[in-house]
Amino acid sequence: MTIILKALSVLALSVAISACTGFSRPVATGSTVKVMLEGGHGSGVHIGDRFVITAAHVVGTADSVDVKADDGSMHRAAVLWVNKSYDIALLRYAKPANMAVANLSCREAKVGERVRAAGSPGSIDFITNSGFVSGSARKHGPWASVLVFDGIVAPGMSGGPVHDATGRVVGITVGLMAVPMGFGASLIPVSYIVPSSAVCMLMAR
Repeated sequence: MTIILKALSVLALSVAISACTGFSRPVATGSTVKVMLEGGHGSGVHIGDRFVITAAHVVGTADSVDVKADDGSMHRAAVLWVNKSYDIALLRYAKPANMAVANLSCREAKVGERVRAAGSPGSIDFITNSGFVSGSARKHGPWASVLVFDGIVAPGMSGGPVHDATGRVVGITVGLMAVPMGFGASLIPVSYIVPSSAVCMLMAR
């Protein structure tokens, strides 16, 4: 019951946030995927020609992963490469998949820009949460370059796309801030996004 109540709280909060953001409808519907491995999952985005971008820490050392589309269909994808410094990985479906395509922008989102993060947190699949880019790209923690985002993300959304108001992918979610509290840690609504300018640079290599 506790898990169900928490899940409903996350979903209700995400709906409330989306209603106040100025986005009239979900962007790039159908391009967000759930990247599944034994013992866990993350998110990703299909950018066309069977290519999927996700976070490196989502796939770990796997050679291939299962990918779930938002229509429920399952697909097998090979891990083409992983870059741990930027926490980005590129996958490709083994067979053609009839899926929506998100347009990958190579620009860097601006501080103060309204964006939307998509993914599958916990036991809830395919949601979007909105917020603002609140910090410019910088080296932080294990990441070579990340933007700071004030929207709410949760475990399971890593690797998911961050869209601008036109639906273009301007970043990939890779982490969230945790601060010590008592005997544990508390998650706060400060998240980290690899800018798509860095993703394009990696793909050009």
